[in-house]
Amino acid sequence: MAIVPNILLRNWRCPVNAQSKYGIYWSMLRHWSAMAAGHSYWHLAQGEGKQFVPGKLEGYFNDLTGKTSWKGHVDSRGLPLAILNDKLQYFPVTVLQKGLGHWDLWLESGRHNLAQLCQFDQIADWAFKTQDERGGWRVPETDGATMSAYSAMSQGQGISLLCRAYTVGGREEYLSAAVAAAKLMLTATAAGGTARFLSEGIVLEEVPLQQPNTVLNGWIFALYGLYDLVFVVHEERFRNALESTVHALTAFLPKFDAGFWSYYDRSSTLASPFYHRLHIAQLRIMQKSFPDLPPGFAATVDRFEDYGKHAGDRLRAVVAKGFQKLRNPPEAMVR
Repeated sequence: MAIVPNILLRNWRCPVNAQSKYGIYWSMLRHWSAMAAGHSYWHLAQGEGKQFVPGKLEGYFNDLTGKTSWKGHVDSRGLPLAILNDKLQYFPVTVLQKGLGHWDLWLESGRHNLAQLCQFDQIADWAFKTQDERGGWRVPETDGATMSAYSAMSQGQGISLLCRAYTVGGREEYLSAAVAAAKLMLTATAAGGTARFLSEGIVLEEVPLQQPNTVLNGWIFALYGLYDLVFVVHEERFRNALESTVHALTAFLPKFDAGFWSYYDRSSTLASPFYHRLHIAQLRIMQKSFPDLPPGFAATVDRFEDYGKHAGDRLRAVVAKGFQKLRNPPEAMVR
Protein backbone atom coordinates (compact mmCIF):
# COMPACT_ATOMS: atom_id res chain seq x y z
CA MET A 1 0.00 0.00 0.00
CA ALA A 2 1.07 3.55 -0.60
CA ILE A 3 0.02 6.52 1.45
CA VAL A 4 -1.47 9.29 -0.70
CA PRO A 5 -1.27 12.90 0.54
CA ASN A 6 -4.48 13.95 2.29
CA ILE A 7 -4.91 16.81 -0.14
CA LEU A 8 -5.38 14.36 -3.01
CA LEU A 9 -7.97 12.30 -1.20
CA ARG A 10 -10.15 14.72 0.70
CA ASN A 11 -13.32 14.02 -1.25
CA TRP A 12 -12.62 10.43 -2.22
CA ARG A 13 -15.13 7.86 -1.00
CA CYS A 14 -13.25 5.13 0.86
CA PRO A 15 -14.47 1.65 1.81
CA VAL A 16 -16.44 1.65 5.06
CA ASN A 17 -13.70 -0.09 7.04
CA ALA A 18 -11.19 2.55 5.89
CA GLN A 19 -13.36 5.54 6.79
CA SER A 20 -13.09 5.10 10.54
CA LYS A 21 -10.17 6.43 12.53
CA TYR A 22 -9.36 2.93 13.77
CA GLY A 23 -9.57 1.50 10.26
CA ILE A 24 -6.94 3.95 9.06
CA TYR A 25 -4.66 3.17 12.02
CA TRP A 26 -5.03 -0.55 11.33
CA SER A 27 -4.13 0.02 7.68
CA MET A 28 -1.12 2.08 8.76
CA LEU A 29 0.03 -0.71 11.11
CA ARG A 30 -0.14 -3.27 8.31
CA HIS A 31 1.62 -0.81 6.03
CA TRP A 32 4.48 -0.28 8.51
CA SER A 33 4.75 -4.01 9.22
CA ALA A 34 5.15 -4.76 5.51
CA MET A 35 7.83 -2.07 5.24
CA ALA A 36 9.72 -3.40 8.25
CA ALA A 37 9.61 -6.94 6.84
CA GLY A 38 10.80 -5.76 3.43
CA HIS A 39 7.58 -6.93 1.77
CA SER A 40 6.15 -3.58 0.70
CA TYR A 41 6.00 -3.17 -3.07
CA TRP A 42 5.81 0.58 -2.54
CA HIS A 43 9.07 0.71 -0.55
CA LEU A 44 11.49 -1.53 -2.42
CA ALA A 45 15.11 -0.38 -2.36
CA GLN A 46 15.78 2.18 -5.10
CA GLY A 47 19.46 2.88 -5.41
CA GLU A 48 21.34 3.99 -8.50
CA GLY A 49 20.10 2.34 -11.68
CA LYS A 50 22.41 -0.54 -12.55
CA GLN A 51 22.31 0.40 -16.24
CA PHE A 52 22.60 4.15 -15.69
CA VAL A 53 25.45 5.88 -17.54
CA PRO A 54 25.90 9.59 -16.77
CA GLY A 55 25.82 11.66 -19.95
CA LYS A 56 23.99 9.04 -22.01
CA LEU A 57 20.40 7.96 -22.54
CA GLU A 58 20.83 4.37 -21.38
CA GLY A 59 19.43 2.97 -18.14
CA TYR A 60 17.19 5.00 -15.87
CA PHE A 61 18.98 6.95 -13.12
CA ASN A 62 17.03 5.22 -10.34
CA ASP A 63 16.73 1.43 -9.94
CA LEU A 64 13.06 0.63 -10.58
CA THR A 65 13.53 -3.00 -11.59
CA GLY A 66 11.73 -4.13 -8.43
CA LYS A 67 8.64 -2.32 -9.72
CA THR A 68 8.24 -4.97 -12.43
CA SER A 69 7.05 -7.47 -9.80
CA TRP A 70 3.52 -6.14 -9.45
CA LYS A 71 1.31 -8.55 -7.48
CA GLY A 72 -1.94 -6.60 -7.59
CA HIS A 73 -4.76 -6.32 -10.10
CA VAL A 74 -3.94 -6.01 -13.80
CA ASP A 75 -5.84 -5.21 -16.98
CA SER A 76 -6.11 -7.50 -19.99
CA ARG A 77 -2.59 -6.51 -21.10
CA GLY A 78 -1.04 -7.08 -17.69
CA LEU A 79 -0.76 -3.37 -16.81
CA PRO A 80 -1.10 -2.61 -13.08
CA LEU A 81 -4.39 -1.38 -11.66
CA ALA A 82 -4.41 0.17 -8.20
CA ILE A 83 -7.41 0.52 -5.91
CA LEU A 84 -8.25 4.22 -5.88
CA ASN A 85 -11.53 5.86 -4.97
CA ASP A 86 -12.84 2.41 -4.04
CA LYS A 87 -12.35 1.11 -7.60
CA LEU A 88 -9.61 -0.15 -9.89
CA GLN A 89 -7.80 2.60 -11.76
CA TYR A 90 -4.53 3.30 -13.50
CA PHE A 91 -2.17 5.23 -11.23
CA PRO A 92 0.25 6.93 -13.68
CA VAL A 93 3.41 6.75 -11.56
CA THR A 94 2.85 3.05 -10.82
CA VAL A 95 2.47 2.20 -14.51
CA LEU A 96 5.34 4.40 -15.68
CA GLN A 97 7.78 3.14 -13.04
CA LYS A 98 7.00 -0.45 -13.99
CA GLY A 99 7.79 0.42 -17.61
CA LEU A 100 11.14 1.99 -16.69
CA GLY A 101 11.96 -1.11 -14.65
CA HIS A 102 11.31 -3.35 -17.66
CA TRP A 103 13.56 -1.11 -19.75
CA ASP A 104 16.47 -1.63 -17.39
CA LEU A 105 15.90 -5.39 -17.25
CA TRP A 106 15.97 -5.44 -21.05
CA LEU A 107 19.28 -3.58 -21.04
CA GLU A 108 20.59 -5.93 -18.34
CA SER A 109 19.91 -8.86 -20.67
CA GLY A 110 22.12 -7.28 -23.32
CA ARG A 111 18.94 -6.24 -25.17
CA HIS A 112 18.11 -9.91 -25.78
CA ASN A 113 15.12 -10.47 -23.45
CA LEU A 114 12.23 -9.69 -25.76
CA ALA A 115 9.67 -10.35 -23.03
CA GLN A 116 11.02 -7.36 -21.08
CA LEU A 117 11.03 -5.20 -24.21
CA CYS A 118 7.47 -6.24 -25.01
CA GLN A 119 6.23 -5.20 -21.57
CA PHE A 120 8.10 -1.91 -21.88
CA ASP A 121 6.52 -1.35 -25.31
CA GLN A 122 3.04 -2.01 -23.93
CA ILE A 123 3.50 0.64 -21.27
CA ALA A 124 4.98 3.12 -23.76
CA ASP A 125 1.91 2.58 -25.94
CA TRP A 126 -0.33 3.10 -22.89
CA ALA A 127 1.51 6.33 -22.00
CA PHE A 128 1.14 7.65 -25.54
CA LYS A 129 -2.55 6.77 -25.85
CA THR A 130 -3.61 7.99 -22.40
CA GLN A 131 -1.79 11.32 -22.56
CA ASP A 132 -4.42 14.05 -22.68
CA GLU A 133 -4.69 17.04 -24.99
CA ARG A 134 -2.41 19.13 -22.74
CA GLY A 135 0.31 16.51 -22.76
CA GLY A 136 -0.34 15.17 -19.27
CA TRP A 137 -1.40 12.21 -17.19
CA ARG A 138 -3.96 13.44 -14.68
CA VAL A 139 -3.76 12.61 -10.99
CA PRO A 140 -6.95 11.68 -9.09
CA GLU A 141 -9.53 14.43 -8.65
CA THR A 142 -8.94 16.79 -5.76
CA ASP A 143 -11.06 19.14 -3.69
CA GLY A 144 -9.74 22.24 -5.41
CA ALA A 145 -6.88 22.83 -2.98
CA THR A 146 -4.42 21.84 -5.68
CA MET A 147 -3.66 24.24 -8.50
CA SER A 148 -3.11 21.57 -11.13
CA ALA A 149 -4.54 18.20 -12.14
CA TYR A 150 -1.00 17.06 -12.93
CA SER A 151 2.13 16.01 -11.08
CA ALA A 152 5.68 16.91 -12.09
CA MET A 153 6.76 13.44 -10.96
CA SER A 154 4.51 11.55 -13.36
CA GLN A 155 5.24 14.08 -16.11
CA GLY A 156 8.99 13.60 -15.67
CA GLN A 157 8.80 9.82 -15.62
CA GLY A 158 6.50 9.83 -18.64
CA ILE A 159 9.08 11.92 -20.49
CA SER A 160 11.87 9.51 -19.50
CA LEU A 161 9.88 6.51 -20.70
CA LEU A 162 8.79 8.03 -24.02
CA CYS A 163 12.31 9.23 -24.83
CA ARG A 164 13.59 5.68 -24.42
CA ALA A 165 10.75 4.27 -26.49
CA TYR A 166 11.65 6.73 -29.24
CA THR A 167 15.28 5.54 -29.32
CA VAL A 168 14.18 1.97 -29.97
CA GLY A 169 11.58 2.35 -32.70
CA GLY A 170 12.23 5.88 -33.92
CA ARG A 171 8.53 6.72 -33.65
CA GLU A 172 8.28 10.48 -33.97
CA GLU A 173 4.92 10.53 -32.21
CA TYR A 174 6.63 9.30 -29.03
CA LEU A 175 9.12 12.14 -29.23
CA SER A 176 6.33 14.65 -29.80
CA ALA A 177 4.49 13.24 -26.79
CA ALA A 178 7.62 13.63 -24.63
CA VAL A 179 7.94 17.26 -25.72
CA ALA A 180 4.27 17.91 -24.95
CA ALA A 181 4.71 16.37 -21.50
CA ALA A 182 7.72 18.61 -20.85
CA LYS A 183 5.86 21.74 -21.97
CA LEU A 184 3.05 21.00 -19.51
CA MET A 185 5.50 20.19 -16.72
CA LEU A 186 7.18 23.56 -17.30
CA THR A 187 3.88 25.45 -17.33
CA ALA A 188 3.30 27.60 -14.24
CA THR A 189 1.13 26.08 -11.51
CA ALA A 190 -1.19 29.09 -11.77
CA ALA A 191 -1.88 28.07 -15.38
CA GLY A 192 -2.51 24.43 -14.50
CA GLY A 193 1.06 23.19 -14.87
CA THR A 194 3.56 21.94 -12.30
CA ALA A 195 6.33 24.58 -12.27
CA ARG A 196 6.98 27.53 -9.98
CA PHE A 197 9.32 30.20 -11.29
CA LEU A 198 11.37 31.74 -8.48
CA SER A 199 14.49 33.86 -8.36
CA GLU A 200 16.47 30.71 -7.51
CA GLY A 201 15.15 28.91 -10.60
CA ILE A 202 12.36 26.52 -11.56
CA VAL A 203 10.80 24.39 -8.83
CA LEU A 204 8.98 21.29 -10.07
CA GLU A 205 6.04 20.32 -7.89
CA GLU A 206 4.96 16.73 -7.37
CA VAL A 207 1.75 18.06 -5.81
CA PRO A 208 1.07 21.66 -6.97
CA LEU A 209 -0.73 23.17 -3.96
CA GLN A 210 -2.18 26.61 -3.36
CA GLN A 211 0.32 26.86 -0.50
CA PRO A 212 3.55 25.44 -2.01
CA ASN A 213 4.90 22.33 -0.30
CA THR A 214 7.68 20.96 -2.49
CA VAL A 215 8.36 17.20 -2.26
CA LEU A 216 12.09 16.51 -2.66
CA ASN A 217 12.06 13.04 -4.24
CA GLY A 218 9.28 14.00 -6.67
CA TRP A 219 11.24 17.07 -7.77
CA ILE A 220 14.29 14.93 -8.57
CA PHE A 221 12.26 12.36 -10.49
CA ALA A 222 10.78 15.24 -12.50
CA LEU A 223 14.08 16.92 -13.37
CA TYR A 224 15.45 13.64 -14.73
CA GLY A 225 12.71 13.81 -17.33
CA LEU A 226 14.37 16.98 -18.61
CA TYR A 227 17.79 15.37 -18.24
CA ASP A 228 16.69 12.55 -20.56
CA LEU A 229 14.85 14.83 -22.97
CA VAL A 230 17.87 16.95 -23.86
CA PHE A 231 19.61 13.87 -25.25
CA VAL A 232 17.02 13.57 -28.02
CA VAL A 233 15.61 17.10 -28.34
CA HIS A 234 18.35 19.65 -28.85
CA GLU A 235 16.47 22.79 -27.87
CA GLU A 236 17.90 25.47 -25.63
CA ARG A 237 14.60 25.97 -23.77
CA PHE A 238 14.76 22.48 -22.30
CA ARG A 239 18.47 22.64 -21.55
CA ASN A 240 17.98 26.01 -19.88
CA ALA A 241 15.04 24.68 -17.89
CA LEU A 242 17.16 21.76 -16.69
CA GLU A 243 19.95 24.06 -15.59
CA SER A 244 17.44 26.33 -13.87
CA THR A 245 15.75 23.59 -11.86
CA VAL A 246 19.07 22.03 -10.82
CA HIS A 247 20.20 25.47 -9.65
CA ALA A 248 16.97 25.90 -7.66
CA LEU A 249 17.23 22.47 -6.07
CA THR A 250 20.81 23.19 -5.07
CA ALA A 251 19.70 26.44 -3.44
CA PHE A 252 16.80 24.84 -1.57
CA LEU A 253 18.48 21.56 -0.58
CA PRO A 254 19.68 22.81 2.85
CA LYS A 255 16.05 23.54 3.73
CA PHE A 256 15.37 19.80 3.57
CA ASP A 257 17.93 19.21 6.36
CA ALA A 258 16.26 18.67 9.75
CA GLY A 259 19.58 18.63 11.57
CA PHE A 260 19.35 14.90 12.30
CA TRP A 261 17.43 13.58 9.26
CA SER A 262 16.01 14.76 5.93
CA TYR A 263 12.61 16.31 5.41
CA TYR A 264 10.23 14.72 2.92
CA ASP A 265 8.81 18.10 1.93
CA ARG A 266 8.93 21.79 2.80
CA SER A 267 6.25 21.53 5.52
CA SER A 268 8.78 19.92 7.91
CA THR A 269 7.36 16.44 7.35
CA LEU A 270 10.19 14.06 8.19
CA ALA A 271 11.14 11.49 5.58
CA SER A 272 10.51 7.86 6.41
CA PRO A 273 13.64 5.66 6.48
CA PHE A 274 12.75 4.57 2.93
CA TYR A 275 12.55 8.14 1.63
CA HIS A 276 15.65 9.19 3.54
CA ARG A 277 17.62 6.45 1.78
CA LEU A 278 15.99 7.41 -1.53
CA HIS A 279 17.03 11.05 -1.04
CA ILE A 280 20.63 10.02 -0.51
CA ALA A 281 20.63 7.74 -3.57
CA GLN A 282 19.02 10.36 -5.81
CA LEU A 283 21.35 13.14 -4.67
CA ARG A 284 24.46 10.97 -5.10
CA ILE A 285 23.37 10.22 -8.66
CA MET A 286 22.90 13.95 -9.25
CA GLN A 287 26.52 14.46 -8.24
CA LYS A 288 27.53 12.08 -11.03
CA SER A 289 25.13 13.60 -13.54
CA PHE A 290 26.04 17.22 -12.81
CA PRO A 291 29.74 17.30 -11.88
CA ASP A 292 29.79 21.10 -11.51
CA LEU A 293 27.49 21.20 -8.49
CA PRO A 294 28.81 23.48 -5.72
CA PRO A 295 30.62 21.98 -2.69
CA GLY A 296 27.67 22.75 -0.43
CA PHE A 297 25.57 20.20 -2.30
CA ALA A 298 27.94 17.37 -1.44
CA ALA A 299 28.20 18.58 2.15
CA THR A 300 24.43 18.32 2.60
CA VAL A 301 24.32 14.82 1.12
CA ASP A 302 27.21 13.79 3.37
CA ARG A 303 25.22 14.96 6.39
CA PHE A 304 22.16 13.01 5.25
CA GLU A 305 24.32 9.93 4.93
CA ASP A 306 25.89 10.45 8.36
CA TYR A 307 22.45 10.77 9.97
CA GLY A 308 21.52 7.34 8.64
CA LYS A 309 24.66 5.82 10.18
CA HIS A 310 23.91 7.02 13.71
CA ALA A 311 21.54 4.85 15.73
CA GLY A 312 20.42 7.83 17.81
CA ASP A 313 19.46 9.86 14.75
CA ARG A 314 17.65 6.89 13.20
CA LEU A 315 15.66 6.25 16.38
CA ARG A 316 14.80 9.92 16.79
CA ALA A 317 13.63 10.10 13.17
CA VAL A 318 11.50 6.94 13.37
CA VAL A 319 9.82 8.02 16.61
CA ALA A 320 9.20 11.57 15.37
CA LYS A 321 7.88 10.28 12.04
CA GLY A 322 5.56 7.90 13.86
CA PHE A 323 4.12 10.73 15.95
CA GLN A 324 3.61 12.82 12.82
CA LYS A 325 1.66 10.00 11.18
CA LEU A 326 -0.44 9.29 14.27
CA ARG A 327 -1.22 12.97 14.72
CA ASN A 328 -2.16 13.47 11.06
CA PRO A 329 -3.07 10.10 9.55
CA PRO A 330 -3.87 9.80 5.83
CA GLU A 331 -7.52 9.63 4.88
CA ALA A 332 -6.98 6.64 2.58
CA MET A 333 -4.29 4.48 1.02
CA VAL A 334 -3.60 3.25 -2.47
CA ARG A 335 -3.41 -0.53 -2.74
